[in-house]
Amino acid sequence: MFYFLLFLFVFLGAKAIKPLFKVFVICVLFIYNSLTTFGVDKNIISNNIIPSERQIGNYEIWAINFIGNTYFSDSELLEYTTLEATSLSFPHKILLNLYENAKRNPFYSNYLAKQLKSALSIFEKEYRYFNKELAEIDVSILYNLYNTNGFHFAEIYFEFTSDTIKHTNLLNFYITENEQYKISSIQYKGLEDLPADDKERVNQNSNLLPGDYFNEYKIETEMQAINLSLLNRGYLFSKWSYPNVIMDTTNCTDSIIGYFDTGKKIRFGDIIFADSTNNQKNVANSTKRNIITFREGSLYSKWRIDRSIENLLSLGTFESVSIDTLKRNYAPDENIRDVVVTCNYRKLKEWDVGLFLNQTQVDNLVNAGASFSIKHLNLFGSAQLAQFFTDFSFKDVNYFLSKWKFPDYRFKIGASYGQPLLWKLNTSRISASASLIYSLETINDLFKISKISLPIKFPIKLPRFTYFNSMQVDLTFERENPLNFDEVLGYALDSAKTRQDTNSILRAFTLYGNINNYLSEAEVHVFTSNLLSISITGDKRNHPFSPTNGHLSFIGFDGLNIFFSHTAIAGSAKYFRGQILHNHYWKLSPSLVLAAKGKLGLTHLMNEANAFVPFERQFFAGGANSVRGWPARELRYYTSNILNNFEDMNTKDYAINYIGSRTLIEGSCEFRKSLANLPGINENLNWLFNDIWATFFVDIGNTFGWYLEDEIADLKKNKLTDYITKLAVATGVGLRYETPVGPIRIDIGFPIYDPMKIKNALSDYVIHFGIGHAF
Repeated sequence: MFYFLLFLFVFLGAKAIKPLFKVFVICVLFIYNSLTTFGVDKNIISNNIIPSERQIGNYEIWAINFIGNTYFSDSELLEYTTLEATSLSFPHKILLNLYENAKRNPFYSNYLAKQLKSALSIFEKEYRYFNKELAEIDVSILYNLYNTNGFHFAEIYFEFTSDTIKHTNLLNFYITENEQYKISSIQYKGLEDLPADDKERVNQNSNLLPGDYFNEYKIETEMQAINLSLLNRGYLFSKWSYPNVIMDTTNCTDSIIGYFDTGKKIRFGDIIFADSTNNQKNVANSTKRNIITFREGSLYSKWRIDRSIENLLSLGTFESVSIDTLKRNYAPDENIRDVVVTCNYRKLKEWDVGLFLNQTQVDNLVNAGASFSIKHLNLFGSAQLAQFFTDFSFKDVNYFLSKWKFPDYRFKIGASYGQPLLWKLNTSRISASASLIYSLETINDLFKISKISLPIKFPIKLPRFTYFNSMQVDLTFERENPLNFDEVLGYALDSAKTRQDTNSILRAFTLYGNINNYLSEAEVHVFTSNLLSISITGDKRNHPFSPTNGHLSFIGFDGLNIFFSHTAIAGSAKYFRGQILHNHYWKLSPSLVLAAKGKLGLTHLMNEANAFVPFERQFFAGGANSVRGWPARELRYYTSNILNNFEDMNTKDYAINYIGSRTLIEGSCEFRKSLANLPGINENLNWLFNDIWATFFVDIGNTFGWYLEDEIADLKKNKLTDYITKLAVATGVGLRYETPVGPIRIDIGFPIYDPMKIKNALSDYVIHFGIGHAF
C-alpha cells in the first residue's frame, strides 16, 4: 500500500524534490506512519525502558544507534536527527561519582550529599530525553534523506529499548536501504528555442548523465547553475521549476524532467544615478560610469550587476549601493530596461587619533603605539583618497614583555594619494596610489635609521572567476641612511677583544656599512633602493580574518628595477627575490577547522661583494606567525661559529635579530576548535565562550643563507639535503578571542627538533601574543 501511494504521488505530477513538497511528504509520511508503517506499526517502545531519576515520567537516551546503514555513516545520520543522546562532561562525571558514593557511604554527611546534588543541577541540560513524536519525525527525516539520494523505498523504523547490562536506554534506528535508483534520462523543457551560443553555455553547466545515481542536491545545483548562466546572458526574467521525477520500479531508475521559463533577452537601457549624498560632495557620474561593468545597449548580466556593486563599494565613499532595473514607460520596446544605480554616501572627511596594536608580517613583530590621521575620500570629485598621517610606535611588544628591555621605536610621518581608476582592461580595473613617507627608527638600541620612501602602487583587480583575482605592481624608491654608523662601528670595534671578534663585528655591520659607503661616494646617489615588485593573489577564503573554508595563494617577485637603472637612481639594493605562499582551510565540522600553510622564499644577490638588501626584504623565521617554538627572528640554520666570536652582547643581539637570510622554508598545520556550547558550562556563562577558540599546531621551517655569513666560506657548506633535514619543528597550543576585525590570540610553542641543537625538545617554550590568526 505504501509503495502504491508513493508512486501515485509521483505519477500524478508531484515534484518529488521540491522543498515545499518535502514538507508535504514528511507530513504525509508522519500521518501515514502514525497509522501504519509499511503496512504495520514497526516503531517499537519496549516495556523494559528505565525511567529517569531526575525527571519523573521521562526516559533518558544514553545512546543512538543506526543499524543496517551503509551509504551514510552513523555520524552523518546523527547530524539530521532531532533527538540526541545524553553526553556527560568530565566535571559532571566526577561530581556524579562523588554524589553516588555520598548516597551509599554512611560516613558522608547528608549536608555534603545535598551540596553535591545542588552542584549537579547546573549540568541538567546535558541530559537528553526520549520523545515519541520527535522519534517518529526523525524516522521521516531519515527516510527523506535516503529518498533524496535515490533510495526511494528505504524502510526505517525505531526501537526504544534498554541495555540491561549497562542499565541505560538505547534508541535504535533500523534501516533497510534497498536499491539506490539511477537516472535513466534527464531533460530540461523550455530551452529548446535558445540560440546556439546560449545552448552551448547551458551544456557547459549540464554535468549529470544517465547512469548517475539520483541525487536531489546535484540536480538542484545543476539547474541553479544553468539558470545563473541564463541570467548572465540577458535573460533577466529566467526562472526554473523543480523537476518531475518519474520512477521505473522495474529497472530502479528515475526519469528527470526539469522546467525553465527563460523569457525574452533584455538589454540595458539608460543608466540613471540616484545619489543619496547626505550633504557630502558628489562623486562624478563619469567616475561611477567608468567603474561599473555594463553599458547602455549591452545584454543584461547578473554577474556584471554584482561586480558593479562591488566596484562602487570599493571606492570607500558609499555606505551602500543598490542597482535595480526599471521598465520604460515612454518607449514601446519591452526588451530594454533602464538601470537605476542608488548610492548612499558615507562621511567623506575623517580624522582619527588613537592607540593601536598591530603585527608586521615581515619580521613577525607585535607593535604598539599611537597614531593620527586626516583623510578626504573624494578630494577632486572622482573618489580620490588624500591622507596625511603620523604615528609613533614601540616595536616588538613580545620582546619587551619577555626580557623587560626598553624596545626600539619608530616615528613616521607622511602623506598619500590614491586614484581609484587609472585604466580599464576589459573587466580588470587598475588603480594607483603614491605615498611620501619619512621615518626615523632605532635598531637594537644601536643604529638610528633615517628613511625617506616613495612607494607607488598599481593594484589590479582581476575577474573573480579566475584562480588569481588580484595583481599588484609596485615601484619603491627609498633613501635609507644610518645616521650614526661611524659612531656605532667605532664603539663596537673598541669593545672587541680579539681579532675574531673584530671580524665578526665588521661582518655584522656589512649591510649598513655598504649603504653608508654607497652614500659617501663622490657620485650622486639619490636612492639606496629602487625596486620593482610584481605579485598575484588568489583569495578564495570565505572570511578575510577568520576563514573556515577556501584558500589563499600568493606568488611574488621583487628586486632591482631594471627599467630605471641610471646610476644616480639605481640604488645599492641589487638583488632578485621570489616568494610562494599557499594557505588552505577545511571546515571539518561546525566547530572544528583545519588550516595549513606552505611558504617558500629565495633571494639572489647580483653583487656579493657589496650586497645590500633592505631589512623588510630579508627573510626571518620564528615568531607568532612563523615557527612558534622560537622567538621572532631568532630561528636560522648556519654553518659557521661566528656567534661565538662576539664579546659585546648588544652587537650579538643585533646580529641575531636584525640580520636576515636569503632563503625561507615554512609549513604549518593547525586545528582550530570552537569552545562555544561546551558541556558542563552554565547557560548564564556560556556566552563568554562563544567567541573563544582553542588551537593545536605543528610548525616546521627555517631560514638558510644568513647574511652574516660569508658567501664562499660558509654558504657553500650547505648540502641540498640540509634544506629538508635542517628544518626546525615546533608544536604547541593556543587560545583565540574573536573580534569584528579578527582574533586576538596567545600561543605557547614548544620546540621539538632544533637542527642547531641549541634548544632541548619540549623543555623550552615561547609565549606569543598575536593579532589575527598565524596564517
